[in-house]
Amino acid sequence: MIKAHYRVLAGSHMYGLNSETSDKDIRGIRVPTKLQFLDLFNTFEHYTDCNKETGVDLVIYDLRFFFRRIINGDIGTTEMLFASDPEILEKSYPMDMLLSQRKIFLNQKFVDTLLRCAAAHRKELLTEYRPKVACHSLRCLAEAEMVGISRDLSFPSHRQDILKEFKFGQTTLPQFDKMYNEILQSVIKHTVKNKLRPEATPEMVNKIFREMMNI
Repeated sequence: MIKAHYRVLAGSHMYGLNSETSDKDIRGIRVPTKLQFLDLFNTFEHYTDCNKETGVDLVIYDLRFFFRRIINGDIGTTEMLFASDPEILEKSYPMDMLLSQRKIFLNQKFVDTLLRCAAAHRKELLTEYRPKVACHSLRCLAEAEMVGISRDLSFPSHRQDILKEFKFGQTTLPQFDKMYNEILQSVIKHTVKNKLRPEATPEMVNKIFREMMNI
């Protein structure tokens, strides 16, 4: 088993959209020791373990690989840093250094990634309307909206009731389109108004990495 310095309950459990049959998605980060950092052969990008019997899907990222993903606006890795306390399963030194600076990743690049994801899910619905996909699309938009309004991110979503309605209720494509356009217009309005940072630069991320590695 790979030691993790940070583990969270991710996916539908983090979003508050899980059902009785939902798998448990656990995501984590390993901070390498200096010896591991300097070892050319004992390295890894991520460790995975999908246990179908327990329904637990585990992924542990090496800190360097994690940073390479999050700097490109990756949704899943960014969400990990904003898990609420009940969803944080493990947290140890030096993760506080990263968590205290996590808002630099709530930038325009992250919002753009969320919008592309929402649009891709919306395209899927044109061939077949599926409530779960509709919920995914609106959830991405709701996250982008929250970042645009407050430059922060938290779970469950501020639009939780709507997301639950579209995942578990009886909704239609016209209803989805109406809500999609409503939230999208809000995203555009608030991101333009608040002028988000374009992206987290390599210099910013390297600074955090060096602090965490004490180098």
